[in-house]
Amino acid sequence: MTYIDPVAALCDGGRCLLLHDGQPLYFDSHHPSLAGIRFILARQGGNPWTSPAVRR
Repeated sequence: MTYIDPVAALCDGGRCLLLHDGQPLYFDSHHPSLAGIRFILARQGGNPWTSPAVRR
């Protein structure tokens, strides 16, 4: 099982990103947008479902 920590990808020093390259990272107050999911996965080392190097 792979744990994906969105806080580690989105937040630093108590401040969390809302936008990246002009794209909103959240769909609503609790759910990441598609751009947010891509950003989180890129920061975590890739897509754990398709990248064997990231599987644990």
